[in-house]
Amino acid sequence: MGGRRPGAAAALALPARRRWPVAVFVFTLLAMQLGNNVVAALIALFSLAERRRARRVLAGSALAYAICSNLPELDGYEPADAPDFAVAVCYSLTAAGVAVLCGRLVLTRRELARNMAELRAAQEHRRELHARAVLARERAHLAREMHDVVSHQVSLIAVRAGALQVSADTADTKEAARTIRTLSAATLDELRHMVAVLRAPGDPDAELAPHPTPPWPCSTA
Repeated sequence: MGGRRPGAAAALALPARRRWPVAVFVFTLLAMQLGNNVVAALIALFSLAERRRARRVLAGSALAYAICSNLPELDGYEPADAPDFAVAVCYSLTAAGVAVLCGRLVLTRRELARNMAELRAAQEHRRELHARAVLARERAHLAREMHDVVSHQVSLIAVRAGALQVSADTADTKEAARTIRTLSAATLDELRHMVAVLRAPGDPDAELAPHPTPPWPCSTA
């Protein structure tokens, strides 16, 4: 019963190995000296390799496991037993190496999964930026089309109104022509504002695109 209690204590400590991997591994090594529970120590070593990347720490832990697991063999040690002891240590080192390797594989797989998730997020962000850039180009194209078509039509209306104002015989007709010219100028101003809104911020053509300029003086006098 005395040997079973430390082994049971080591097994009960395993659920805490993910939070305190070093402490649990050390505890299992101590419990192994009293209860010979090598499985708990290997599991704790696996969790330590799964949580830590320091190679020196893992190499020292594997060596500590190999030594501690063979300390009971030193009772009644004789020089003639040296080959058998060396073989036992090699077996223990092999078992510890397998546990460390498995832990490192799990750690690497977890990091690869995290990197893949970050890569997918970056690709999604890049697609979103591309979609925004396409939308900005479409808005700029729409602004240029509106500038070319609407300003040309409004300019023609204003020119005709100016001609009508000059050739009109009655005061009412001249006043109506003057009103049309004034509304045309106001319409072009609104068009400039709308074009500026439709252009995306940072559009390289925003400053270079020509603004509609009325071919008449804006004064209504």
